[in-house]
Amino acid sequence: MIDDTDAAAIVRSLIMMAHNLGLKVIAEGVETQAQAEFLLGEGCEEAQGFLYGEPISAVDFEKYLRARQLTNKTALRWRRRSKGAAPRRRMPRSSAR
Repeated sequence: MIDDTDAAAIVRSLIMMAHNLGLKVIAEGVETQAQAEFLLGEGCEEAQGFLYGEPISAVDFEKYLRARQLTNKTALRWRRRSKGAAPRRRMPRSSAR
């Protein structure tokens, strides 16, 4: 999208469309600082990809978090559920507005 004006136009349109629907945008597959800066400049709220870290298994991620003793005051938010509590599910948005 950095070197392709058509791709950049599509990304801009998708971000704008999501915002018009009241959604936040998370970019996936961000690999370079230039991509991250472009997305930030276009109003993308969050991103993930190799620029920030390589994929790891759930077990390794848990080890990573435990090693750093993260709390809910960090950027990552943890919500502990009591035993037997059902996970929260996001309700689909109504198509009629």
